[in-house]
Amino acid sequence: MNIGKLHETQKNFPQAIDYLKKSLSIYESLDDKKNTAYCLNNIGSILSNMKQYKEALENFKKALKILEKSKDKKAVSTCLVNIGATLVNCNKQDESFGYFQKALVISALIGDNNSQAFSLINIGAYYNLKKEYSKGIEYCSRGLDVAKSIKNIELQNNALEVLFELYSKQGDYKNAFIYHVQYKRINDSIYNAEKTKQITEVEAKYQNEKKQKEIELLNKDKELQKIEVRSQKFQKYAFIGGFVLMLLLAVVILRSYREKRKANILLENQKKEIEKQKEHIENIHEDLTDSIRYAERIQNAVLPREQYIKEKIQGEFFILFKPRDIVSGDFYFVEKRKNWLLVTVADCTGHGVPGAFMSMLGISFLNEIIAKDEIQSASHVLNELRQYVIHSLQQKGIEGEQQDGMDIAFIALNTETSMLEYSGANNPLYIIPAEKNEITEIKADKMPVGIYQEMHPFKNNIIKINKGDRLYIFSDGYIDQFGGENHRKFLPKRFKESLLQIAHLHMHEQKETLDKIIENWKGENDQIDDITVMGIKI
Repeated sequence: MNIGKLHETQKNFPQAIDYLKKSLSIYESLDDKKNTAYCLNNIGSILSNMKQYKEALENFKKALKILEKSKDKKAVSTCLVNIGATLVNCNKQDESFGYFQKALVISALIGDNNSQAFSLINIGAYYNLKKEYSKGIEYCSRGLDVAKSIKNIELQNNALEVLFELYSKQGDYKNAFIYHVQYKRINDSIYNAEKTKQITEVEAKYQNEKKQKEIELLNKDKELQKIEVRSQKFQKYAFIGGFVLMLLLAVVILRSYREKRKANILLENQKKEIEKQKEHIENIHEDLTDSIRYAERIQNAVLPREQYIKEKIQGEFFILFKPRDIVSGDFYFVEKRKNWLLVTVADCTGHGVPGAFMSMLGISFLNEIIAKDEIQSASHVLNELRQYVIHSLQQKGIEGEQQDGMDIAFIALNTETSMLEYSGANNPLYIIPAEKNEITEIKADKMPVGIYQEMHPFKNNIIKINKGDRLYIFSDGYIDQFGGENHRKFLPKRFKESLLQIAHLHMHEQKETLDKIIENWKGENDQIDDITVMGIKI
């Protein structure tokens, strides 16, 4: 087995397989399951290097079948990774995904960081292929962290390359540029290390040849002293040999110099090209940022200002509004018609510029709906809004059609009777009564405002509200944010607990506290979605 591995390191693959097959035959005759599996795994690795992927998979799967009956979890994890990588080479990414998931579970359990990092990065690459870019970024980022912890440069390089592609396809050019620069830096360091190794090997070979020649010359000198009669002849040969040696050394030195010069020129050209690409990306980024900043001013002009909201609500309130990408796919809406206070928080499909377009459409539609009719009910507004969205986006409900729309919580409070009407599309209403420190959740309909496979009229919920009651409506950005020690979502349960802890505070203090809570939870992680939370005290 060891002779086979030695041939493998020297790239003598056919000889390596011959020795490993002999080893396999002996271990099978001894019924040594563990080493039989190791031989099969090694043969599979060599066949994969020879691009004989079908035969490689057969050996890996035989090895896996044996190892699954053993307690060697690390070997099982390695074998799963080998199968996954070989299936990727065969363009069978869907099949490889399952093996990498199994490898990830085992490697995380036993602390095999190499297999864990490799599996995370390949799962990220799979989601990239499936255009699920957020999931891809999550897994690749975790893979990069593990690769950094074990200082595995090649795995870091692979993770950075996939992250660059993911952010580019997602349209996040800022992060794409950051990971591209890191990838190029590590890639260049690998290239420089390889060139340094080659130069060192040439220099070592030269020094060894020089020492050998010096030894030969000393031996000749000793022979000349013993045999004076042949001294002239040997001197002549020594001179010729020395001259030839000098010529050879000169050729070696000249060749090494030329190779080094070529390498330096190549590195310089690559550096110039990187600087050029960097400048180009920075120009693109600057233009995009300017455009988005202008879009932000437009969106801010459409959203109601705080003074305007104070005049309509005439009580305590707060709005925690945190766009992910300067402009937001979330929006809030406050208006008053006669004795009805109308308040909305909505989450449109997407975020950034596409989401902002949808949010401005939503605000425009709501203004039209409440302007033309008396407010019949909260559900009537949502039903009308859905028709506006479907008509404006020309949605037909056909298969494969983009199902853009919005999730929304809409409340209509009769300021004379204190009766509250609520209607919701996926987004609920939370109520904390004045006399109790507990949350009542009014659930939303499980469908968006937009085309959907099963559409029915939105439900109209009517609730009696008392003075001192606190109402909360929100988008899903807060509860879906990843963070904490285990990189998990915040989740509704933790959000409810946070609201109960701060419900006694003034509304503006509640806003500041909620902001600190989510920022501490997020930590070093990126914000994954727009965040909007609105609180009103009756």
